[in-house]
Amino acid sequence: MSIKKVNKNLESWFFFRMYSIKNTFEYYKELGYSDEQLENIKNPNELIKTYDHHINLDNWDSVKDDFYSQRLEEYPEKYTEQEKIKDEIKKATNLQINTNDESEKLIVRYIDFLNQKATKKNTPKDKASYIWQNNPDKELPELYNLMIGNYKLISSETSLEQFTEVFTGKSIKNIKPIKRTAKFTNSLLAYFVNELFYKSYPNSYLSIAEACFEAKNLSKAITNYSNNKSRKPKNFEIIDDIISQIKTS
Repeated sequence: MSIKKVNKNLESWFFFRMYSIKNTFEYYKELGYSDEQLENIKNPNELIKTYDHHINLDNWDSVKDDFYSQRLEEYPEKYTEQEKIKDEIKKATNLQINTNDESEKLIVRYIDFLNQKATKKNTPKDKASYIWQNNPDKELPELYNLMIGNYKLISSETSLEQFTEVFTGKSIKNIKPIKRTAKFTNSLLAYFVNELFYKSYPNSYLSIAEACFEAKNLSKAITNYSNNKSRKPKNFEIIDDIISQIKTS
């Protein structure tokens, strides 16, 4: 294989890669570390980004929105979404790829996807909301009361029906986004969904939250609070207390 072809393969590999957010313990466990080695990890709950998979023709429909979101995270926050899309189309168009392979077909799909995004609001319409795993009939009203009453994390205008739709597998395009109070910051929201839904939705738990709670750049929020001494966001105790009350009720 020529050096030119190898370079094209590498450029394509980096362009189409995707990350997952895992805690340190899970990351090293997947690498095959022994129980003794795992016990010696200093910060087992520290969250890290791991570029461990790629978008391809087989998984395109299920991960294209997440891929798009991750790609746009690379641009400065001061850019508008339309500006990011414009620059992304340029990058995709100029990507050096080998002809007659999967990357060529994939880039055509992605550019078409970007052109559609350029004229439509960025909402993951083919996705469903979370599915509460335990006892939704009992626990979701309790969660609602804690978040709207006790801790005042969401707007008082939020109805129980609207709130429940976020956790019962409803089509996101039909869900009215929940308005948060200033107290429910991006960092707390990211921590909230990470604690509850990371294992069930490792590749989409953040993008679902962004759609249902009108948030942006939640992965950046996780990165920021992971640099704290506690590896948790400010006021994380609120979320821990809410989850604890739901689990013990």
